[in-house]
Amino acid sequence: TLSPCQPIKLARRSNTVARDEADGEHDDAGNTDGAHASNGSPHSAGAPHGQNGANTSGGNASSGAPVTTIITTTTNAGAGNGDGSDGAQLGGGGGGAGWQISGSNVYFNAGRVGIGTSSPSYALDVRANGNRAIYAFNNANSGNNYGMYGRTISENGRAIYGQASSSEGLSVGVQGVANSPVARGVLGISQASDGDGIGVYGETNSSDGFAGYFTGGKSFVEGPLGVGLTTPLAAVDVEGDLSVRGANLLLGFYNVATTERKIHAMADIQMWTNYLNNGAEYSWWDAIYDGSGPKEMLRVEAGPTGDVLANGAFVSNGLDYAEGFKIGEEGLEPGDVVMIVDGDWERILRADEPYANLLVGVISERPSFIAGMSFDAELAADADLGRQYREAVTNEDGATIRSISNTLRERVTQQIKPVALAGRVPVKVDASFGAIRPGDRLTSSSTPGHAMVQRRSGPSIGIALEGIDSGTGQITVLIQPCWAAVNVPGGAIRPAADELNAAADMAERVSELEATVERLTQIIEEMH
Repeated sequence: TLSPCQPIKLARRSNTVARDEADGEHDDAGNTDGAHASNGSPHSAGAPHGQNGANTSGGNASSGAPVTTIITTTTNAGAGNGDGSDGAQLGGGGGGAGWQISGSNVYFNAGRVGIGTSSPSYALDVRANGNRAIYAFNNANSGNNYGMYGRTISENGRAIYGQASSSEGLSVGVQGVANSPVARGVLGISQASDGDGIGVYGETNSSDGFAGYFTGGKSFVEGPLGVGLTTPLAAVDVEGDLSVRGANLLLGFYNVATTERKIHAMADIQMWTNYLNNGAEYSWWDAIYDGSGPKEMLRVEAGPTGDVLANGAFVSNGLDYAEGFKIGEEGLEPGDVVMIVDGDWERILRADEPYANLLVGVISERPSFIAGMSFDAELAADADLGRQYREAVTNEDGATIRSISNTLRERVTQQIKPVALAGRVPVKVDASFGAIRPGDRLTSSSTPGHAMVQRRSGPSIGIALEGIDSGTGQITVLIQPCWAAVNVPGGAIRPAADELNAAADMAERVSELEATVERLTQIIEEMH
């Protein structure tokens, strides 16, 4: 920067201005090649205009702070408004191959300029031992202004190149610092509207290095992020393994109410515990929780062959195995003893006759496994909703799938009941036909939905695990539907029957005889 308060001296013999000069002081006594001006004086002795020396035009370098400027050129330097040789022309003169002034501009058409070096390697070579080799300051306080601007038109050029050449320490090639709360420390923009332009590119040659390293605060990426690939198809697209070392993997943590979460795979999915084999004793896929209450937690749908296999046990809190049967009457509830509807093996009714030939089992209260109440049953429960469900599956509309699934599940539970065929189940019983003891075989009775002690061979629903002396109630029964042969005298499966059991047996037989008489009476009346 040239100003009236900052004198500048150029010396031809070394092609440099090497030190500060005070007002009116020239570099060497008797040096007729160099010249300077101070406080408006003309050029010094021995250096006419146009020769190899230099002069200043106008000579208005008034007193003020000295300036240190080192200018090295590959040609001689001069100062003045001369019209001649190869020295720089700082003034209104013309000609020459050195520094030229055009209006408010100073330019140099040939050679190199060195600041801090006498052998510049580049067009402008600046070297310093301090903390700033070049300091550029733009004091405009508005607009998109630049402290330093670099530009290249080369296909592989670098507009600004920074290199930290030290092989040690935490040196930085390029550093950007911003003080505003909303400013950018470093900004990279790829202005091309197409192609594979890169706003910011990082590269490391070390296998242990980092192409990009971010600390503190948060990181934001708008648009797909590819890890290991340049054509990401999702918000985060990973080519290779993905390892999550934190305690939780959260899906939709800040947006849980509006969108279904999906895990897609182009091939099979495998779940491994302790995959890294680090010696930790983790041996199970822990749990799937939903704090909002009981509901369906897992669906496996893969066409007609959606098998679920395991080489271990399936563990459940339920105590029985059940199959789904369509209801033949309303009001069926857990504990009811049921029989199949004659002529319709898919439907059930409460058993209401002793030793019913179509006796099948008991409505389950809490089954461990249910067959026949899954996808096919749901689709059959409502044909229109089933069609909508299939469309939602095709469109991968998770929200609609879930909504329809919940509705179809309610329809299924209204139309189909789980009937326990094995296991331990609470069963309604009637001890009016005889006291029930643990170990007794049970069968259906004339009391709808209730079992009674079995006193003769015939259909049986299982073995009593608890006893009841009289009246109706509910006991736990080991369900074993079968034809049971009862050959113990008195009809009881236990060795001896007490008087109460004998009386109950007699009452049962009387009841059967009364029913027979009633049927015969009806037949006789019809004949007349």
